Amino acid sequence: QYFFMLTGLAVHLGLEKLDTKKTSAHISRLLRILRAHRIIRKSPGCHRYFLTPKGRVLAAAVLQVQVVTLQQVARAAA
Repeated sequence: QYFFMLTGLAVHLGLEKLDTKKTSAHISRLLRILRAHRIIRKSPGCHRYFLTPKGRVLAAAVLQVQVVTLQQVARAAA
């Protein structure tokens, strides 16, 4: 499964050194936005969040864009 928990999220976002209240508020805002766009869903009864099928497609696209060079894009467009 594709899931993550809040404890590891702050570390991956680089927010672990900020004030605890600010960090918590910032992560809550990000999660609320991702849930509103149906990219993640909360697992009932615990602090886990899962990627939805739409979220998996989006994550794959973002990862693919990070490795594609401009030359490859130009070649594909021609």
